[in-house]
Amino acid sequence: MSNCRQQAAGSTKLTPEEHLANITELIAQFGTWPSTESILVADALDRYLVTAVPAPYDSPRFSNSQVDGYALSQAALDRLPGSFSVGADIPAGADPALKYPQGIDPDNSGETIVPIMTGAKIPAGVAAIVRVEDALPPEFPENTHNDGTNGTNTDASRGKPTAPRREISMAQQGQFIRQQGIDSRAGEVIVDSGEVLSPTAIAALAFQGVSTVEVRKRARVLIATGGAEVAEIGELDAEAGSAVIPDANFPMLAAQAQRYGLEPVGRVHIDDDVDSLATSLQQAIDVHQPDLVVTSGGISKGKYEVVRQLLADGDGAWFGAVAQQPGGPQGYGSFAGVPCICLPGNPVSSLVSFRLFVAPAVGLVPEPIKVISAEPLTGLSDKDQFLRARFEYSSGHVRARVVSGPGSHLLQQAVAADALVRVPAGATVNARQRLWAYPL
Repeated sequence: MSNCRQQAAGSTKLTPEEHLANITELIAQFGTWPSTESILVADALDRYLVTAVPAPYDSPRFSNSQVDGYALSQAALDRLPGSFSVGADIPAGADPALKYPQGIDPDNSGETIVPIMTGAKIPAGVAAIVRVEDALPPEFPENTHNDGTNGTNTDASRGKPTAPRREISMAQQGQFIRQQGIDSRAGEVIVDSGEVLSPTAIAALAFQGVSTVEVRKRARVLIATGGAEVAEIGELDAEAGSAVIPDANFPMLAAQAQRYGLEPVGRVHIDDDVDSLATSLQQAIDVHQPDLVVTSGGISKGKYEVVRQLLADGDGAWFGAVAQQPGGPQGYGSFAGVPCICLPGNPVSSLVSFRLFVAPAVGLVPEPIKVISAEPLTGLSDKDQFLRARFEYSSGHVRARVVSGPGSHLLQQAVAADALVRVPAGATVNARQRLWAYPL
């Protein structure tokens, strides 16, 4: 047993950091998580990338037009301002070499400009692009043939259609040309290992033609909630009277698991019988094969603390107090070879504890940030408080305002919260003073 776990066994109250360290070590000892899997890039939003992905190609792969406009050769650029005949279109997605195998100005006359669309590959010999609206007239000729003619102008002496013309007044060398590789070069890392894949990262991978990525597998979490006084939603009956309440903790914890990158795989109802709980847990573990069991309730000092009674005598188990409010009672252990993190049963206590201990150990959570307190706060004498708060954004600063009372049963009051603010034990926090906030 490590020093950290020994400290847990011998302490009356742990700090939140000590408890998280012990849970992280517990998970690591079982060695079943984390594992990896290969998934489609399209399905990889918010997944933790295990292997860095190098770019197989330059980005962009070829030089292309930034605008809808006219491509000019160097000779045409040197003639500005001037009037030019209009050549055949270059649409996006077409190979310009099929129309211009020797470039757009093979005789270096500078007489012709070429309509080119946004994203179209730049043909040989292009020195600059002029936006269509900067030409006169400021639109493309209609129904331009492959040879640049459209039949609207006629050479009177020969009776043949002539190419339409456009006047260009000015342009700068290289304007509106996106050069090949300006974003990244082949071999450069697109997204590094350890990154959580955002929509932008997914777009960058897809743009490079990357179809699959190696990511950390989501931890499979079996959630056990309840007590004799708790019934599943929709199962309350008249015989129960007013002594039974709906189970808010299971849907809440399952939602938190999904938010923080875990996979809830099943539910176990905790009644007030140890043998019944052991049977239900074993059956659920056999069916769902979880990486982790998270329990809510049954770990304090009451007569029917069945989770504690079932797990406390196991190797490496610990049940005790963490110096925080809400969520003082905490525990961990194992059952049937699966690590168990045991949270208190009051809904807000479970909410706070999952965010502080479960999610950082096996999920993906934002790092704590320093914010400005919107009001004076006074800490408790012997424990840190994690108050439910809401971020406010003003003049480039992030403030946090408490939106709920400190009670662990005040679930509805906590609905507006998007963060936990930490008030250290014994602290007096003034308005506009900085303190740590944990985004929810």
